[in-house]
This record gives sequence, C-alpha cells and structure tokens, in this order.
Amino acid sequence: LGGYDSMNKSNREICIVLPSKNEGKTIKKVINEIYDIFQVNGYNKPTVIVSDDSNDRTRKIAKSAGAIVVNGGGKGLGFAMYQGLKYSLRYNPDLILSCDSDGQIDLNEIPKFIKAIENNKADLVLGSRFIQSNLVQYKYRWLNRLGVIVLSRILRSFTGLKFTDSHGGLRCMKPEVVRELEMIGTHTYVQETIIDAYEKGFRI
Repeated sequence: LGGYDSMNKSNREICIVLPSKNEGKTIKKVINEIYDIFQVNGYNKPTVIVSDDSNDRTRKIAKSAGAIVVNGGGKGLGFAMYQGLKYSLRYNPDLILSCDSDGQIDLNEIPKFIKAIENNKADLVLGSRFIQSNLVQYKYRWLNRLGVIVLSRILRSFTGLKFTDSHGGLRCMKPEVVRELEMIGTHTYVQETIIDAYEKGFRI
C-alpha cells in the first residue's frame, strides 16, 4: 500500500466486517468492545460493517450501536461474509478485519493482527485456537474439533503452510486481498477464501 508504513496509525481507515446470523444477544457487546479496543490502542475509530443474515433483532441492535448494516443475502454466513468484505471496499480502507459476532473471540487480539501487517509480515493474517493448548475457554464439541483437524490438513496439502485451525474467527487483510477475492461456495467459505488468497500469491 502506497505510504502505508509511514502513516500514523490514528489516521488509518480500518473496516471490520461482522457476518451475523441471529446474534442479537451478542452483537452490541462485540461492537462496543471493538470501539473500546481501538480507542485504548490509539487507532482511529473503525468502520464496523455488520453483514446480516438474521431474522431476529440483530440488524436493529447493530445500527443502534453505530454499525453499518448490509443485507447478507439470505444465502448463509459465507455469502454474508463475502457481501460484507466487498462492501467494505467502498470506504477505501487501509486494512480490513473480519470477526465472528458470537462473542467467543478474544477481541484484545486485534492489535496483534494489525501489527503483523504493519510490520509487512503478511497480506492476510489468520488466527488459531489450537496453536497452543488451553486457548479454547468455551464448550467445543469433539465432532467440531475433528472437522477442524481434517480441514486444516486439507489446507496444509493445498498450500504447504502449517495450519492448525481452519476456522479461526478473526482475520486481518490488506484491501487487495478482498478486491481480488472470488468465492463460489457458501459453506466452505472459510477454507475457500484462504486458498483463493494463496493461489493469487498473497502472503498468509
């Protein structure tokens, strides 16, 4: 990004995309925590985009909390994520983050993701809940864990990278990654977006 490294972090435009489906109980808390974390860490207030596929009060609550709400399209969370990411480009951001909106993500990790790109280590930064033991502090079904193991191995075979989690709920990326993103599936979007970025030569 032209001039990115020399830009004061308080002047950077950062968008955060929250794909959601019936997250009325958690969406306000997530949005408020994001604003607080950015303020504490000296970053400019982010543009929060909730790409929503709900039939509860998620949209109304998100708007009242200061978020921009985009219709997710009714095709599932994968399509809602895609819609939200593409919509974020309208704001000409320096960085784009995506985050699960169910309240299970440790949002205090956000600055680590931003710094990885600030330090020019990657174009797409992913998180892992299994990079060390005891990181998952909520009930996690063994069947889900088995699925993550299988899908992580598939990602490793495609990319040669040492993935330990196929479904980390927090990502940070340069806008070029989103601009070039092409996606077909609505259920395998987590893996598909990673493979798409890898095949286009982005550093993960």
